[in-house]
Amino acid sequence: MRCAQYKHQDPALVGEILKTFPFAAILVNGTKWPVVAQAPMTYRRGETSAGAVEFHLAKANPIADDLGEILPP
Repeated sequence: MRCAQYKHQDPALVGEILKTFPFAAILVNGTKWPVVAQAPMTYRRGETSAGAVEFHLAKANPIADDLGEILPP
């Protein structure tokens, strides 16, 4: 896997990182210009030993249309 050395495997560490940095800056090369949004991140235990980091954006957020072209439904 590419950049595997940068993936944290300890769920406690991932949780601490999210406590310190609870928001993500999401950058997308939009159809007209670059678009940036901030989104709150949450931690989910499960699929991997380290869990997963998720974020939420409202459909009304202008960046959502540009992300819709690259993310699965």
